[in-house]
Amino acid sequence: MTGRTRFGPNVVDTEQLYDACVTAAKIDPTIASGVTTAIATALAAAKTADKTVVKYAQCNCAATGTVVYPICTVPSISVVTRVITVAEVGIVGNGTQTVGDAGDAAGFLADGNITKTLNAISGEDPATYGAYLWVPGATATPAQNGTTPFAVTAWPTPTTWGHYKPKVYLTDTVINLTSVKGTNSVGTLGVYVFYDKLVAST
Repeated sequence: MTGRTRFGPNVVDTEQLYDACVTAAKIDPTIASGVTTAIATALAAAKTADKTVVKYAQCNCAATGTVVYPICTVPSISVVTRVITVAEVGIVGNGTQTVGDAGDAAGFLADGNITKTLNAISGEDPATYGAYLWVPGATATPAQNGTTPFAVTAWPTPTTWGHYKPKVYLTDTVINLTSVKGTNSVGTLGVYVFYDKLVAST
């Protein structure tokens, strides 16, 4: 619910009005006396449900040893839709960086899919994502028909095609960038995590 509405000579930003004025107490006046209802609380929370949340953290990729940088905590019942890295300072050296969580340190981006030259952006192409956001297509093995030297090679149609999928978290989960220094002398990655918070139906 965005846009502007004119009331006489006044212009009101409806998104600000919506966020500021919709509260559980105004939906259900009994809440003001200390009585809460699940429906009123859910409706009040729903005013932010259509907004994508973007979290950012800056990570020094030349720090000694292996460093796990927490980017953000994705709240329960949320959908991570995209992870982007920006090389704010070009990385010089053979160190490795991945983005994921405790279950899979490279679940979103593996080291080989993070470009580390100055101002390089990674994560724009869904096919570069890890298993959390990308389902690879089935591998096809050629079938040979006939006999040599007149064999005909036919490629079977894959049963599945590579495709993007969002990552759903049912519990609070920390998204991390894991950096291994190696020979890195300099380098900084900015990491952006995009997610939508779902509101349960009541």
